[in-house]
Amino acid sequence: MTPGRRALAAFALLSGLGGCGLHYWGKTGASQDDFNRDSSGCSKEASPQYGIFIEDVYRACLRARGWTRAQQLAPPPAGWYRGIE
Repeated sequence: MTPGRRALAAFALLSGLGGCGLHYWGKTGASQDDFNRDSSGCSKEASPQYGIFIEDVYRACLRARGWTRAQQLAPPPAGWYRGIE
């Protein structure tokens, strides 16, 4: 492998490691049904008109309902759920 290709491969590998995992929502003692209900309600709050989704409103709504957003490796641990983001 040439030095240029080696540097490119190292860059690609390190770039991929920086953002490992997706963001999930968790709440102690909550179930998938609890998350689905809260996520649906927050989705409606975040889409006030014309079908425009406001991500910051959605996230603030879930936080107000006691959910925490954190980056997790796939598959996420039990009790962590993927929102509409």
